[in-house]
Amino acid sequence: MKLLVVSAHSDDETFGCGGMIARRVDEGDKVDVSILSDSVTAQYSYADAIVERHEMAEKAMKILGVSRIFFHSFPDACLDTTGQLKINKALEEDIKSSSPDVVLTHSNHEVHRDHAFVHDSSVVAARLIKRVMSYEVPLSTTNVFRPNYFVDITKTFHLKEQAAREYYTEEKFIERIRRTAEYRGMQTGVDKAEAFFIERWIV
Repeated sequence: MKLLVVSAHSDDETFGCGGMIARRVDEGDKVDVSILSDSVTAQYSYADAIVERHEMAEKAMKILGVSRIFFHSFPDACLDTTGQLKINKALEEDIKSSSPDVVLTHSNHEVHRDHAFVHDSSVVAARLIKRVMSYEVPLSTTNVFRPNYFVDITKTFHLKEQAAREYYTEEKFIERIRRTAEYRGMQTGVDKAEAFFIERWIV
């Protein structure tokens, strides 16, 4: 099976579904990741910030076992002004290149507008993909999010945490990632889990 994980910013893919990525790779699946924004322009202005962020993502994805990363570098926190058509086309190209069986993307229940915008574009770009799911990102996905699909990440959480630590500028969120995994695990009777919402699942 092939999966494509769509991420508004580098780190969302790890914070949201890094445990599932590592588990799927361990079970023999191929996972690609599409990162749409440069992830830095809204926060950092030094010359090498984008390069540094790409290096963080590459290290994190290596830990998780991701096959390919598609970097797009649209301006951070400005995806809505970048334009839906540009984002849609970028994702369509990634889907064409990756040929995924499953696309995972952000929820539309988000406080971060970039995340919700990427959800909308993903649904359009993945309209011919039979299986589409959305994931939650701690501190961004709202309590309106109602998951209906859970993945036991007890055995791969250490890889998720290790990958998350590669995004050292986001170190303050590590504890929240752990607590979210434990909370979802408590809901499902396992030690740690990740939660998803099935947007479409055709068999």
